[in-house]
Amino acid sequence: MKTKRLEALDLARFSALIGMIIVNFKLEVLAYSGTKSLIFITDQLEGKSAALFVVLAGIGIALMAKSGDKIKTTKATLQKRGVFLSVIGFLNCFIYNGDILHIYGVFLLVASLFIGTNPQWKIFLAIFFAIVYVPIFTSFNYDTAWDWKTFEYADFFTVKGYLRNLFFNGFFPVIPWLTFIFLGLWLGTQELAKKQFQNFLITTGLILMVLAELTSRASIYYISFVDEEVQAQLADLLGTDPIPPLPLYLLMGAGFSLFSIGLAFKLEAIEKIKSILTPLILTGRQTLTLYVAHIFLVIIPLQYIEAFDHKRIEISLLISLFFLILATIYCHFWSKKFKHGPVEMIMRSVTG
Repeated sequence: MKTKRLEALDLARFSALIGMIIVNFKLEVLAYSGTKSLIFITDQLEGKSAALFVVLAGIGIALMAKSGDKIKTTKATLQKRGVFLSVIGFLNCFIYNGDILHIYGVFLLVASLFIGTNPQWKIFLAIFFAIVYVPIFTSFNYDTAWDWKTFEYADFFTVKGYLRNLFFNGFFPVIPWLTFIFLGLWLGTQELAKKQFQNFLITTGLILMVLAELTSRASIYYISFVDEEVQAQLADLLGTDPIPPLPLYLLMGAGFSLFSIGLAFKLEAIEKIKSILTPLILTGRQTLTLYVAHIFLVIIPLQYIEAFDHKRIEISLLISLFFLILATIYCHFWSKKFKHGPVEMIMRSVTG
């Protein structure tokens, strides 16, 4: 049975796309100089927009299963799409080491195993993967193979290095980031269209973000009075940065995702701004195409243009704004003839 498309989720996808584009361009040119306020704002987007992107993926999977006629068919489709994205994502890693698609593919494969299961299990697993990563993190060297100055990973294209990066210390390691996919799978089983639930998302999201930030600040202040060696050992565990992705960051990312999705529903319901939001919603439907496009049309050229090597945040943001404006214009005209973006169409034709 087909269900009505929730356009607010496309609006949330657009907001996730904005954040990911800004962060990716910033990291590509290593834009850490310039206006301090702009650097601070872009720093706050790191990890949060990608988390929202993954949570929305989980919601999409759950809604796909809800609207499908047969669970087995839905699982098979998800598994084929998971393999498809894993393969093209891996190939993409040869030119862009910040790729999320090869990990996104793994998320689809894992999520397919839990279609039709009790929603409570999804919340349990979201919490489980957040917690289980802590002993893994403390048992192994997180810095293995990384050059943090250039964000290069030494042995990525070896079996051992690839698996280590994929599950443990990559930009989006599977084990803790499954927290976001299971959160999305749970949300997709809820009554997202209800105003009461939207209010719950906004309120809970704010509470989780504040809780994560205050807990982090209070804990870091407390350990400032203990031995320096102990401080060094606990600093990462008590931070909210996405690298490494430990529980307080996951709490922050979850809160940001809930708040953003709830706010998107509120904004989409305002009739007076429908005409403004429609182009953004249409753009949000092509996040896969635009993700691939921003790599081939901007990131790769930037690697060969020395003019952008001065690493100023203003240049990075101008590039991001220019790309997003062009992307929105393109999606407006493309949607007049086609329901899906070109990469989405290819994936659907290959995987069903």
